[in-house]
Amino acid sequence: MSKIVLVTGATDGIGKMTALRLAQQGCHVIVHGRDKDRVADTIAAVKQKVGSSAKLDSSVFDLSSLEAVCAGAQDLLQRFSKIDILLNNAGTYQKEKKLSKDGFELTMAINHFGPTLLTFLLKPALVKSLEAKVIFVSSVAHNRGVLNPDNYNFESSFGAYEAYATSKLANLITAQELAKEWESVNISVYALHPGVITTKLLKTGFNIDGATVEAGSETSVYLVTTDLPKSKSGKYFDDSAEATPSTLSQNHQKTAHFWQWTKSQLAPKGTSS
Repeated sequence: MSKIVLVTGATDGIGKMTALRLAQQGCHVIVHGRDKDRVADTIAAVKQKVGSSAKLDSSVFDLSSLEAVCAGAQDLLQRFSKIDILLNNAGTYQKEKKLSKDGFELTMAINHFGPTLLTFLLKPALVKSLEAKVIFVSSVAHNRGVLNPDNYNFESSFGAYEAYATSKLANLITAQELAKEWESVNISVYALHPGVITTKLLKTGFNIDGATVEAGSETSVYLVTTDLPKSKSGKYFDDSAEATPSTLSQNHQKTAHFWQWTKSQLAPKGTSS
């Protein structure tokens, strides 16, 4: 039985390459995006390269909207009684401050709040898998993230890189905290740095080139396909190996406060552990 893997943000860049490589390895890939035409185009492109053996499905919703995430999760739960792996790959870099429908700074909404809510809501499908995993595509940029309780949502000051770095730190914190909370239900959680990769995000945010998207998909594919000991849950990976995360991410008082704040923001939508 092939693993069912949901890849968010799978219509472009690292996500699209990851979806292709997982399909080539026999995974049943759910291709997520916010635009149904781009999702359909991605599925067609993957099928063309993999052939008739490819197992592919679609999922279309906007991660920036909590209401849309709830609707998307409900649709997935109705269609799939079990999901083996959730790969939270989607991400954005916003040069200017914008707010989501829910009042979150948009970088935090798409990179942190949407994926975290989706993860909570898909728990019923994940717990039915004997090898359930949740993987967050973080970034080495998390080293520059900040945790200011008075400015978690960039209410008083905003810097594009600071918001991006903090959203990637938030991914790592979420992985660490969920690994502890979900240990009893046997769901492993990981975070990773994909490398400095030539993507639309890298061009938008930094106007530089990096390595190929194939290289950028390497650690995601590794974590999806490799059986790791339970002791590795909650860890941060780089170049398909465990890596040392930032000092701030290991400050348990600060990370616990941020995590409780995150859950309080999502509580009306359903975030019970």
